[in-house]
Amino acid sequence: ILTDIFQFGMFGVDIFFVISGFVMVSVTRGKFQIQKQALKFIYHRAARIYPTYWFYTMLVLLVFLIQPSWVNSSQGSQVDILSSFLLLPSPTLPLVMVGWTLVHEMYFYIMFFIILLLIPERHMPLTIIIWGVSISLLNNFLTLNNPIINLVTHPLTLEFIGGCLLAII
Repeated sequence: ILTDIFQFGMFGVDIFFVISGFVMVSVTRGKFQIQKQALKFIYHRAARIYPTYWFYTMLVLLVFLIQPSWVNSSQGSQVDILSSFLLLPSPTLPLVMVGWTLVHEMYFYIMFFIILLLIPERHMPLTIIIWGVSISLLNNFLTLNNPIINLVTHPLTLEFIGGCLLAII
């Protein structure tokens, strides 16, 4: 019975990405093309994620160094430690396995930082739509096995974009 109930837990990831897109648009209203505001935005996002994530990653790294088979055993205990700490795309999962969601989140933040820095606010809705269409097209035509391309073209990005569009509406 419980396994059937827990399978719906993955919806939480989808909701998280939609809410994240909604929040990004909401907190950046009136702050476009102001370098100081864009830098403040990316700083606050990184400061919110990295310290706590690094704490738990250090704990898991200690376990990994003592008993590697206890960490990411479904991947043969393979880990890219640098990518794991920096939340960079990698062919393997981060040390803290749920960190894969934060890899996506940091990608969203970087993309939104670029939009915030370079695009006038009045063009933001069109920019977000172009981003979504580009992801959809690239996802259909690119089949490279490259962690960066896989991240950039991942369908979960459309959930973030959907949250952005909900906030715009």
